[in-house]
Amino acid sequence: MDQMQFPDKDHPKVRSLEASPVEIRGQQMVCIQDPLRLNEHAMAINPATLFLMSLMDGTRDILDIQADFARQTGQILFRDVVDGLVSQLDEACLLENEHFRDRMNAVRNEFLQMPMRSPRHAGISYPADPEELTDFLGKILDEFHEPLPIPDMDGPPVGLIAPHIDFNRGAEAYAAAYGTLRPWVEKIDLFVILGTCHSGLDQGFALTRKDYETPQGPAETDRDFVDRLSARLSCNAFEQEFAHRDEHSIEFQAVWLRHILPANRPLKIVPILCGGLLHCIQQGISPENDPETREFCAALVDTIEETDGTVCVIAGVDLAHMGPQFGGTERMTPGFLAHLEERDRTTLEFVERIDPEGFYQNIASELDERHICGFTPIYVLLRTTKAEKGSILRYQQTVNQQTQSVVSFTAAMLFG
Repeated sequence: MDQMQFPDKDHPKVRSLEASPVEIRGQQMVCIQDPLRLNEHAMAINPATLFLMSLMDGTRDILDIQADFARQTGQILFRDVVDGLVSQLDEACLLENEHFRDRMNAVRNEFLQMPMRSPRHAGISYPADPEELTDFLGKILDEFHEPLPIPDMDGPPVGLIAPHIDFNRGAEAYAAAYGTLRPWVEKIDLFVILGTCHSGLDQGFALTRKDYETPQGPAETDRDFVDRLSARLSCNAFEQEFAHRDEHSIEFQAVWLRHILPANRPLKIVPILCGGLLHCIQQGISPENDPETREFCAALVDTIEETDGTVCVIAGVDLAHMGPQFGGTERMTPGFLAHLEERDRTTLEFVERIDPEGFYQNIASELDERHICGFTPIYVLLRTTKAEKGSILRYQQTVNQQTQSVVSFTAAMLFG
């Protein structure tokens, strides 16, 4: 970060941001959020402002931006309007410049010095009060969990797939995953949690030694396991530890695990954030032939094998992300959603067969058109598990009618 080169101040460059369409008082707007959460507040802008921001790519000065905006829209913007937006974006740390760098370094250093990773989504995605959280999660299990037909089991499951969508929309799948795990949870000594890093990673995987704090008590990171795993890797797997600060995919699993465990029983985890496999698709290779992915999977297998006690690997993942909110043009018709389910279930057949290569090739063959954000964690789970079979416990879709977009997700259990 300290060596990052920025455009000069007269050539503003907007950072990569999260954008989703919203309707406010009948007007179509766009909600802008910082994926790094350096600024906690979302910004609602109109489409014209979004286009103006798209011109701020670091190659144009203010005069060029004014000219290109007028050429494309037929509207003339005064200099003070553009300067005002630039100042607003700069204040919110949404430009790639020295202000962003300094803020980023300060927040990163603050996080790295903290003894625990705080629950960043408590009070937002779920109740921060322990008693309220107990009631909230308890009601989800009471309302949605039902005994499911699963294969005969000689011992605890060795793997679990659970959503990382918000608890309300994913209630049925969360209840299927953690309600089914609950009878076995005290027989498992360690949970390795593979989470999707939505903000992206420069390298494949990010480790941390920090405990994950939850409102109901800590999820204690097994530092010995983390250090043994790290020692087997040729890269520095802590270099991108900061990515753990805001990522929810592991946090949500820690909250559920802490809830279904007795209060007097310690919860031991290994939190691992996973990057993407797009580079493998682009190169036309299997992850098995990607040195970094192959090395990490082998290191994880070896570390689990030398660990005493029972280990369960959890992938905190969602499946497809389609529609305008995610850059697509699909309409959420019944026919489209039914076809999406068919495609998702075809992909999940490889999970049931514990076939990591088939799982990868199924998604790669369509160039990850469905934007499977659990791509890497599920692949790593299938590649490293000793499971012989898997069982899909629940499949769900949630449609945002306002944005005409859909997210699909599942709950699945893997058995030895």
